Amino acid sequence: MSQDAFRAGIVPGGLTSIGQIKTLVCFLISKFDKAIPHDILITALTFPGIANYFDCVQALEELNNANLISLSDEGYLITEEGAYVTSILYKDIPLSIRERAVEATRQNMLLYNNIKQHNTFIEKYEDGFLVHCNLSEPESRIFTLSLYAPNKTMADRISRNFINNAESIIDTIITKMTSAEEE
Repeated sequence: MSQDAFRAGIVPGGLTSIGQIKTLVCFLISKFDKAIPHDILITALTFPGIANYFDCVQALEELNNANLISLSDEGYLITEEGAYVTSILYKDIPLSIRERAVEATRQNMLLYNNIKQHNTFIEKYEDGFLVHCNLSEPESRIFTLSLYAPNKTMADRISRNFINNAESIIDTIITKMTSAEEE
């Protein structure tokens, strides 16, 4: 297989060394208080072209085997030894790459958490779609709203906007519905 296959999708200035990718992975995990799920780490590094998918998977496996990170049910956490190694090596990764990776991870974590709490279901009707939007806590549904959309594109837009902005949407609705009427 050509070396180009392993560089596919990496932007100029992205990481091609497995050592640098492992350092960046440890750095990322150490920057967050919560465990980071596998898919979020992979997406945060591959989607913006920071590193290749295969290298990221290999880095996670090697770091876990070396006990520099640990894998729980919720995702990856940094170990004490991993934090120590990261504190020494993180400056080997360019600042722009570190910042881009942290922001991509933050955005993916936010979306991941929003999807868990803000869920939607699109129901097809003869003349359009009904988008059911829900805000849920682990044990109960807190808010539900259903909106008609004339086409799939609009239904998908409503769904995406609710997932990304549920708190402000719900806040606006509740504020309007609970304010005192002017007489």
